[in-house]
Amino acid sequence: MKQIFLFFICALAVLTANAQFLFRISGGGLEKSSYILGTIHILPGTVLDSIPEYLEAEAQCQQLYAEIEPNKTKLNIIFGGVEGLNSREKLPEGRTIFDVLSKEQIDTLKSMMGREMMAVLDALTELKARSGEEQKRQINKANINTIIEGIIKRMENRMPISFVDFFSVLLVAESLSRSIEKDIMNDQLIDVVCISRAKTRGMAIGELDDISDLKDLFGEQKRLSLEEQVDSLARYLNTFEQQRQKILDVANYTKQIIGFWKNADFDSFSKMDYLLIVAEQDPTNDKKRNETWLPKMITAMHKAPTLFAFGSAHLIGPYSIIQKLRDAGYDVEQIKKN
Repeated sequence: MKQIFLFFICALAVLTANAQFLFRISGGGLEKSSYILGTIHILPGTVLDSIPEYLEAEAQCQQLYAEIEPNKTKLNIIFGGVEGLNSREKLPEGRTIFDVLSKEQIDTLKSMMGREMMAVLDALTELKARSGEEQKRQINKANINTIIEGIIKRMENRMPISFVDFFSVLLVAESLSRSIEKDIMNDQLIDVVCISRAKTRGMAIGELDDISDLKDLFGEQKRLSLEEQVDSLARYLNTFEQQRQKILDVANYTKQIIGFWKNADFDSFSKMDYLLIVAEQDPTNDKKRNETWLPKMITAMHKAPTLFAFGSAHLIGPYSIIQKLRDAGYDVEQIKKN
């Protein structure tokens, strides 16, 4: 679930103006420069207006390439929004989760769901309080069991791994709610705003990812056998507190990442041990995607000046887009604040 963790938790601070992770691509036979904005996916898009260097780069480009259009988000892919993935999430005809889990496992599942949902509600209440708003909890321990029964009823035909996904989202929601600043979650996300701004300017829009490739990358757990998924869910429930701690640890690293991004300190970001270890432990995502992106980027740049906006993690590590572009004969330099 590392992809889910990294996708969600990079939004823990309100940002001030700087060039952030903005790069110019030149040389290699290009008539005009193209640009890369390394994003943190859940940052608010409002930060773009405070980055004059980004606005200048945007004005010079005729097209924008993002990872994927917002209506094809990784979330939809991970949780079954892509056609064909749903069928792998469903249990065999006529079977429910009550048939494949023991009564003890079901009871543990319900208990963990109740505890974590209450924790999320408490965290949201704290977030409202930090924002100067009062919010009375609408859900209490008396009716939480009814809600849990309803959720399990709606998910009873799903494969066991779907419950792991469910818990992962709850844990991340709790972590975010305890960490984020006022109003940050009310803004459109930075990648979405990059695309909407480009459309408003009449720029052509391209996608670096292919939907079928993402299904393969993010749908791997859905292909586990039923028995393997039962074992995976059981292990997850038995190590639930460790899972929570992992997210808290990542949240602490994320605060450092946000600081590096805010101050355009790409050198420190690119040498961050945590990110390099994650990339080394699970290279498939960035390596395969970056290899697929490179020829698309080169073709686009030679067609017209292009602005690329994608996650900053693709800019570091042994398979980074920056290194691949340099190996292909292009000059890539970070644009610092004027």
